[in-house]
Amino acid sequence: MSQKMRSMLIRRVTAVINASAAGVIETARKHRNRIGKVYAGRDGIIGALTEDLIDTSREPASAISRLKTTPGVPSAHAATS
Repeated sequence: MSQKMRSMLIRRVTAVINASAAGVIETARKHRNRIGKVYAGRDGIIGALTEDLIDTSREPASAISRLKTTPGVPSAHAATS
């Protein structure tokens, strides 16, 4: 890939996806010259669909690293019931 990627959207839902998201974010940070911002949907797909996005470049490396061991986020319905 010779062109810079402008942005990327990821969503966090399960512990496995959280760990994968951490890997994507950490890799993107190592290749800032080729990958622009990485966004994550707050509360997973709900955040992505409602455009409630987290700019992961504003999150400290320690928070991204903790994603590797963070359980999944409950659905909005489950969180309010």
